[in-house]
Amino acid sequence: MNSARIALQVLFAWCLLADIAAAKTVQLELRSVVQVKSARLVLADVVNVDAATQREEAQLLALPIGTMSLTAGNMVVQRKALEKWVRQHAGARSRDIHWVGADAVNIMLQTQIVDAAKVRSHARAVLEEWISLNVRDAGSSDIAIRDQGELQALVVPAGEVKVRISHLSEPLSLRSKLTVLLDVLISDQVVKSVPVLFELSGSRQAFIARHDIARGGAVSEADVELREVDIFADVNEPVSPITFAKTAVRAKTGLHKGAILNRANIETVPDVARGEFVVLLARDGLVSIESRVEAMQDGYVGQIIKVRPGNSNNQIPAKIIEPGKVELR
Repeated sequence: MNSARIALQVLFAWCLLADIAAAKTVQLELRSVVQVKSARLVLADVVNVDAATQREEAQLLALPIGTMSLTAGNMVVQRKALEKWVRQHAGARSRDIHWVGADAVNIMLQTQIVDAAKVRSHARAVLEEWISLNVRDAGSSDIAIRDQGELQALVVPAGEVKVRISHLSEPLSLRSKLTVLLDVLISDQVVKSVPVLFELSGSRQAFIARHDIARGGAVSEADVELREVDIFADVNEPVSPITFAKTAVRAKTGLHKGAILNRANIETVPDVARGEFVVLLARDGLVSIESRVEAMQDGYVGQIIKVRPGNSNNQIPAKIIEPGKVELR
């Protein structure tokens, strides 16, 4: 009996000591300044504890306390706010925490340097690709791209760096001065937008009017000459090389001597011209009837235009089937 009583007393004492140990107060010392690698913060990032506490309170120290903004770079957290957060999320264990140390902690993300040359190189690659797809197929020679302005190295949070053209960037167009707007991302989050400036120069071949040509006048090989011109001398779409012996061309607008031919001021002569009298073909089974009608519009083979019979004011649709000939629709 005495042995059993002694055993019970020992067990009770052991449980009491265990409860006392379990109720041991944990001291957390809030640091005044910390530097972290990750924007996702846990309690261990901002407090100092002894080695024993670090081993025994791993779950408490792993408690998430928030996520930093990558664009801000640093944040200040007051101790009172942190104590309240821990009380709300650490459960019963929070009653045994004793706070000491600073009244607030300044949390800073570790940073890295992104070389300005890397950013400019990416912007240049974007510009070169755009030029190859949109400009060089228009008869231009090589376009020189020169850097403009000074670009500083970027200080950004630690993490994987990506650079891409910004969705806020204006559509690129052929101008002597261009800006490529880039986004710098860390962990797929935009942290900076950087404008990169360039200046372009170059030349292309273009047809030049040798003399004045009236609107609607025919343009032949004798009326033009092929020259190298500044690529920015004319913003309109240039004319591709023309074989004047095979393609009839006319002036869409009046051309002055020295004017650069482009899509805005010349056009190929239509297969049927407005005001021209053409043959109208009307079919009814095996019977075909031809009559003379006036074209009310310019048009090319395959297009439908309005025509007017000579004895009527009514206009009817007809399809151009060959130069000077249309078919009733």
